[in-house]
Amino acid sequence: MTIKSSASPNPPLSFFEIETEFGSNPGRTLGKYRSSHPDFDNKNLGALTNLPLDTGIPVNGEIKFSDFYGKKLNMVVDYFADTGSAGGEANNVLNRQDNGADTMAATWRYNNQSERVKVVGGYRSRPTGTFNPGSYNLTSSSWQGGKKVFIHVNTNVGGVKSSSPTDLNKVALRTGGWPSNTTLQIDIGSSGRLQGAGGNGKIGKTNSGTPNKAFAGTSGLGVEYPAQINNNGIIRCGYGGGGGGAGSWSDPNKNPRDFGRSGGGGGGGAGIPVGFGGPENAGGYGNCGKGKDLSDQAGKGKAGGDATFDAGGNGGAGGQHGEGGGKAGNGGNGGDINDNPTNGTKGNPNRGAGGQGGVKGYGIIFGSTSIQNNSTGDKTIPANQGGAIVGGIF
Repeated sequence: MTIKSSASPNPPLSFFEIETEFGSNPGRTLGKYRSSHPDFDNKNLGALTNLPLDTGIPVNGEIKFSDFYGKKLNMVVDYFADTGSAGGEANNVLNRQDNGADTMAATWRYNNQSERVKVVGGYRSRPTGTFNPGSYNLTSSSWQGGKKVFIHVNTNVGGVKSSSPTDLNKVALRTGGWPSNTTLQIDIGSSGRLQGAGGNGKIGKTNSGTPNKAFAGTSGLGVEYPAQINNNGIIRCGYGGGGGGAGSWSDPNKNPRDFGRSGGGGGGGAGIPVGFGGPENAGGYGNCGKGKDLSDQAGKGKAGGDATFDAGGNGGAGGQHGEGGGKAGNGGNGGDINDNPTNGTKGNPNRGAGGQGGVKGYGIIFGSTSIQNNSTGDKTIPANQGGAIVGGIF
């Protein structure tokens, strides 16, 4: 349990009370609770260095019983050394797309992946709890007055791709809800990058019509319990994919000199994982001129380019009619920190507008106004990195 705040009107602090909270050290001495002692473990974790047993407990020099009044166990949930898995959409990068939603909820990781929870000092194991899969809340009868939890990111950590234009509230990492009297701290180290996934670009339309809206980017951090946020790295949204190009045709009679062509694919949006470009579309009818048919590259709606973590992919060119000129619409570019995604273009002749680009996600989503108001530190994000809102966390 959190150690009582003072001796008065309580009995003086006992060594047993200190051991109950922080665990027993070899030799049962106060000196081994200083982080400078060789037996003290888990003091350097990612970008968190020289951690004390708790704030205010000496790391060297004199240490006394009164230093322990009001102190609590400190634990670090590891998102700083996990590089995910090989393969998938973001090779060797921990991300929700490949590693699943539960892994990217700090409360679930705390409860189910004990090897990813580091107890500062290393003199005991983490307190056990019960995880609610519907709410992502953790409860624990072993919390006993409160604990301090660090959620620490110091590597690339990514989100999950949207499956519709409206999935932008899906977050890469969520805090979950913690037991009462938890002191929660979110630390993004200097090598940490927490980012939503990029949206895929949309395939171009065949012959005529407007493609559906491209896929949205998703969001970075979901905060479901008041926290101190220390952002020394990057918290960023994923960006929307580019719109697909419109289809176009030159004449409806479909004689050998008439042409129907497909629009180009939109570029992928920047994020982790990256957005893929809208695929090639070889649909249509008629020659491309000089005896060439749709198997000729000039007649196809070209694929949009895949994004990178930082830059959106370029839109693909629309298929060319061939004799007499004209073509289907081009795909739009995917979005990134510098540029919004662009819409696809209309074809020539105009048989429909180009598709809309997808929207970007959010940098931080707070689960309620109360959580936002009671959080401290770096709780704003620049607009071009998604900003911060109050809303649903998925």
